[in-house]
Amino acid sequence: EDTIEGVYVCQGVSPSGPYEGVVEVWKHGDNTYVLRWTIGDRVRRGVGITNGDTLAASFPGLARLGDRTLVIVTIVLYKIEAGSRLTGEWATSIPNGVSPVFPETLTKLPGTRPEPEEELEEPLPPEQPTPPVRPNKIA
Repeated sequence: EDTIEGVYVCQGVSPSGPYEGVVEVWKHGDNTYVLRWTIGDRVRRGVGITNGDTLAASFPGLARLGDRTLVIVTIVLYKIEAGSRLTGEWATSIPNGVSPVFPETLTKLPGTRPEPEEELEEPLPPEQPTPPVRPNKIA
């Protein structure tokens, strides 16, 4: 049985204060994972990879800035500890840079399994034309 796959209680700190939620982790290869964070009414789905006793994971999101919608990316780095606990730190992209680093801890709920991953399937958005890439001029 995989020691990372499972359902976790998530506790952390954000710019608006402490939060708690649930994180579900599914194995999808030798060292790759799908993660789903449910914090309040927000659900985020991301990917992760393990290397030794470390799990690195990331997920995209959207943020409003005035009348603009920005794509943001959050990354979290967990240390896999004994006793089914992951302790980590996360940061997110923000306009003009990166947020400070915040703590997050995942504690595995014994005897629970994430819901079947088939329910995670989401339709892909319609393909959008890719704008042409123009190389930067070198002076």
